[in-house]
Amino acid sequence: MSFLIAKQPIFDKKGNVVAYEVYLRKKGNMLEYPKEVPYNRSTHIILEILMEHGVNKIGEGKKIMLNVSIDSLLNKAFENLPSEKLILELIPPQIQIGTIVINQALKRLEKFKEAGMLLAVSYAAILRELYQEFVKEAFLITVDYQHLADPRLASLKAKGKKLLITKIENEKEYSKALEIGDFFEGNYLEAPYVLKEFEIAPYLKNTLVRLIAMLHSA
Repeated sequence: MSFLIAKQPIFDKKGNVVAYEVYLRKKGNMLEYPKEVPYNRSTHIILEILMEHGVNKIGEGKKIMLNVSIDSLLNKAFENLPSEKLILELIPPQIQIGTIVINQALKRLEKFKEAGMLLAVSYAAILRELYQEFVKEAFLITVDYQHLADPRLASLKAKGKKLLITKIENEKEYSKALEIGDFFEGNYLEAPYVLKEFEIAPYLKNTLVRLIAMLHSA
């Protein structure tokens, strides 16, 4: 099974590119995450690519947004990247985590924010009571276009949160998104670029093991 690392531009209301989202996708379907790769391993993979090629090069001088499961905030590799260039989009972990890990993640997040890192929270996270402290800390909420009718979004906007509306696929959706959102992403605006392609088994066996060994020796 193959997967891709891709980047897709994020636009403001004036149509300017303000950041790039970097993410994993299944080869042949840019809308589908490769289920064979656990979320925390996805963080390892993308961080390695950023360290190898450089944040400024991949982000073309803009900020980079990464999908990060909440437990992955404890990854030491974040310390090797320029915080002021990163936006972390927090997503719920695949395995339930306890209050100890949540509290550790919140402490790490505080340090990241002090260093200039920005925090986004996914729509999936705002639905979970367990992760409301992360929602409070976020400046940005990411939401697929299909969920725009959720009244919780208006409440979050009233509290000063910004909205990034994703998966915009046509002009009608974009016009509606402009009425509600602050930032925008989707194939209608610009399709993602493929940065690198991998075979899952060899990559997980070789490069991930090497990265983990490097982190433990740091």
